[in-house]
Amino acid sequence: MAAAGAIRQQDESGEIVVVGEEAHPFYQRRKLISFLVGEIPEAHLFSAAENEVQPRQLHLRRISHRRVTSLAWREHEIELSTGERLSYDRLLLATGAQSARIDVPGARLSRVLKLDNLNDARTLIRAAKKAHVVVLEGGGISALQLAEGLRSLHLQVHYLLSEDRLLKNVLDRAESQIILQRLAAMGICIHPYSRLAEITGRGGHATGVLTTAGETIACDLVVSAGRVLPRAELARSAGLFTNRGILVDENLQTSAEDVFAAGDVTEIYDPAFGKSLLDTLWWAARAQGTTAGQNMAGQNTPYQKPLSFSHTVLAGLQATIIGATGRGTDANLRGITWGESETWRQLSNAFPVRDDQGDNHLRVTVGQKTLIGAVLLGDQSLAQPLYSLISEQAFLPTALRDRLIRGDISRVRSLLEFWSSWKQQHTVHPATTRMWVGSMIQ
Repeated sequence: MAAAGAIRQQDESGEIVVVGEEAHPFYQRRKLISFLVGEIPEAHLFSAAENEVQPRQLHLRRISHRRVTSLAWREHEIELSTGERLSYDRLLLATGAQSARIDVPGARLSRVLKLDNLNDARTLIRAAKKAHVVVLEGGGISALQLAEGLRSLHLQVHYLLSEDRLLKNVLDRAESQIILQRLAAMGICIHPYSRLAEITGRGGHATGVLTTAGETIACDLVVSAGRVLPRAELARSAGLFTNRGILVDENLQTSAEDVFAAGDVTEIYDPAFGKSLLDTLWWAARAQGTTAGQNMAGQNTPYQKPLSFSHTVLAGLQATIIGATGRGTDANLRGITWGESETWRQLSNAFPVRDDQGDNHLRVTVGQKTLIGAVLLGDQSLAQPLYSLISEQAFLPTALRDRLIRGDISRVRSLLEFWSSWKQQHTVHPATTRMWVGSMIQ
């Protein structure tokens, strides 16, 4: 929809055709958990926010409930599951990502569910009304929110973690422990070093699980919210350049002429790290869609990857993740979960420094000359200043850098003072403020 809006701004008359395998019109997937737990009605998924593209204003043709089965990019044609062939002048692949299939015995039993789309949410709501105990496997932000959401429905939740902490390549041990303790206080049962080994059932329905830790857990539902995979099969079968996702150039064009890609399926080269990275963030998909649409309409607009950012609530605690915060060396680095950016997992020559006050936690990643990342739990007074300092690559005085690393100062107070001084001498780029405000809204 972001691409369609950008196209229409440049081209008032060209035909825009949207092909989607779901029967529903555009809806906001990031709100599915809010719908699941009853915080919003289903109608609000389709209600566009003020800054959202209004589909009715685009005069587009929608082909719903159809899957694209093949792409003949030399002929500029696609084929649908009905056998119909459509020609195009420019094509955008925005096929997104989906949860990896559970690959254990019993995974095809009923009441083994996921949350990729609206139909999944509807199915999970119906199943939750008849359930008492759920086993949830997954380690990303969406998995945490789903665990909280299922618990709010008065279900007993058993949460399986493959490690002993959350988001291992993003959060440090202390940050993970803060969130895990709060989840446990909510009544969620945490099972560290544990994954699904087998799902047992009776009468075709899941009735329990066996874990890799040797535990047996009786349950009514099994929910997977773990690793996600870019849906790159269409591009791969057509011979486009792919890795884990679809590889694109700076204009978001694929290796095929007149074929572009954007969103969760897209793997974009990041010069800061010298490699192509994936994002499964809503605002990143929208930004990519806008740039792709501009270029499909004839412009030459390179995609400027914004600073990777998320502001959310985890276990009732406000949390902000900015830039590179992780370790960057773990063997599981190739895995990615819903609502995550691989940029978070990277860490070059940098020092993490911390400041803790109960559940209020600050960790700043200090580079050679700039701040390159931050994690804030609880107190958010530094969130916007740090976002600006990191995104604008503000030069960090050597004396302040050394004092931050040594820890002989109040890091929170010193960073606020540095921010105050820095912004008096510099003009913050308007896009920085827009991205911060837009991310907070989303």
